[in-house]
Amino acid sequence: MGDVPVDSEALGLAEFRGHLETYYHRLENAASPEVEETIARECVSFCQDFQRKLQSHFAERESEVTDLVRVVEQLVATMSGQTTSIGQLAGSSDRLTRIVEIDDLRILKRRLSLELVTLRRVIDEQRQQHEQHQQKLSGEVAILQKRLDRVREEASLDGLTRIPNRARFDRTLRRWVSMHKHSGQRFVLAILDVDDFKNINDTCGHPEGDRVLCEIAMALRTHVRSTDLVARYGGDEFVVLLAGADLASAEQRVRTGLARIRNVKVDATLSDGSPLVVSASAGLTEWTTHDSANDVVTRADRALYEGKAEGKGALKSLARPAKSRLFENGRPVIGAPSDATTRKAG
Repeated sequence: MGDVPVDSEALGLAEFRGHLETYYHRLENAASPEVEETIARECVSFCQDFQRKLQSHFAERESEVTDLVRVVEQLVATMSGQTTSIGQLAGSSDRLTRIVEIDDLRILKRRLSLELVTLRRVIDEQRQQHEQHQQKLSGEVAILQKRLDRVREEASLDGLTRIPNRARFDRTLRRWVSMHKHSGQRFVLAILDVDDFKNINDTCGHPEGDRVLCEIAMALRTHVRSTDLVARYGGDEFVVLLAGADLASAEQRVRTGLARIRNVKVDATLSDGSPLVVSASAGLTEWTTHDSANDVVTRADRALYEGKAEGKGALKSLARPAKSRLFENGRPVIGAPSDATTRKAG
């Protein structure tokens, strides 16, 4: 927007540039990714509105110039004997006589011919200007769109572990449920919980606890396929969505993931002198076409809860029961009828 075009005052280009600078400074000083995304959305909308205004203005200008050219062409055609109806051009010729009054028709024809050339050149120049400014504006919008995409991506990641966060998981799970109901493809949800994570924080400190969570996230992320999803569910809990898997194959893959978690080292010992070992437990369930997103999370959470009740490092699978109460008063019902298997991760 560095060059000042024709009609820049009427179009308000200076004001538009000022607004862009204001949005830029607001984005630079945004307090959070959510605020940054809101500002970016406002800026994209503002640029799109201005682009429509620009297109409308130049379309109107081009229409006016084209109309004038048509009037001139009709007058030249009349003078050349291509038409005998002078009355139909009275209104147009009146507009032209207010601009120039020439008695010699030969001079008028010559002047009109030159004017036609000039008008066509002006039209071409304005069209080129319009295309250049449209390209510049499109470039600005593209840059802002990329910025918005980055903000969206940042907002979907967990701030500590840099893997997808709870909101991203919730959206993905709902999308998978809707998509798989049509395709019939299976998938498994696993919820993992770090065993005695409070003990790690209390013994080693929160910075070391954060490091452990980051290493667990990395171990899980590098273990899954590109079609799967690993996310931090909250606190010391992680979730894994395994595409195209059944419980049997998912158990093998999650067991390997739990083994990788046990390889995470902590340079600390317990009060009795024994080494502090990192471990995790997992609850798995396979989605069925009768399940909602909440159903599959509830069942996997119950599998985890029952597994951890039996000891550390448990891996428990829970299939959808025909009829059972999974929860009562907000807590999992231990012993409710279900198809479940419990194994130690080792």
